[in-house]
Amino acid sequence: MAHSLDYFKDPHNLFAVKPYGAEFLTSNSDFTLILVHLSEKAAQETRYLADVYDYFLGLVAAGNLILGGDFNHASSDQLDGLREAENLTDAMEFDTKTTLGLKGPISGGDHIFVNLFTKGSLRGSGAYDYVSELAAGNYTRSRETISDHLPVYIKLRL
Repeated sequence: MAHSLDYFKDPHNLFAVKPYGAEFLTSNSDFTLILVHLSEKAAQETRYLADVYDYFLGLVAAGNLILGGDFNHASSDQLDGLREAENLTDAMEFDTKTTLGLKGPISGGDHIFVNLFTKGSLRGSGAYDYVSELAAGNYTRSRETISDHLPVYIKLRL
């Protein structure tokens, strides 16, 4: 990590969990990662994600921004405004199941948005079902002790 960009300066105190940004350097490219975790007020918070994106865009020199995290109950329609306002692409298929139920993944809620600069570097995305591979399929225990979400990832060529 090159350096922390700290938390989003939320002038209206709308986010239950403040979005966080960090800038990373590779030998070929710089990119900024913005992490969000929307609360049960996801519909309200979603309306201000473009402000979060613009805030961090204003802090960095490179235009490679990745916005990702747990969007909880934000619907596809609610996220359309973010996609259109910032010309972002959701690297995750909307129906990728990432939230764990008692017997396996049941719904999507995690997204990774990339902008046009980063989109050309995108080589894949998905969710890693570590529970079926490493935890003997015990989704109930994994939900209680690790997380109620599967890790999501994108592959980039930088």
